[in-house]
Amino acid sequence: MTFEEATKFFKVDQEVEGTVICKAHFGDFIELVPDQQFNVLLEIIVMENLTPEIYRTGKYSPLGSKVKALIGGFRKNDDYRSEIRLYKGIIEIPE
Repeated sequence: MTFEEATKFFKVDQEVEGTVICKAHFGDFIELVPDQQFNVLLEIIVMENLTPEIYRTGKYSPLGSKVKALIGGFRKNDDYRSEIRLYKGIIEIPE
């Protein structure tokens, strides 16, 4: 799915479910659809059940885990990088 197709398919505030495909110190990158040609970012500050203690351990939303969130917006940069931002993310926290 291209970014342009995604902006027509998804709507702001729409609930989505995806898979964690990459982790970074500022958030997780999520796959919403197979073969997506854009980034989908769920920042740590919008992960609803993530506490500072759990963040410090790094034991949250492991690769391959499912997350639910709302579409927050669409952003296309001048250098052709496109991104969908998520918010109110519900993540997996293994015991």
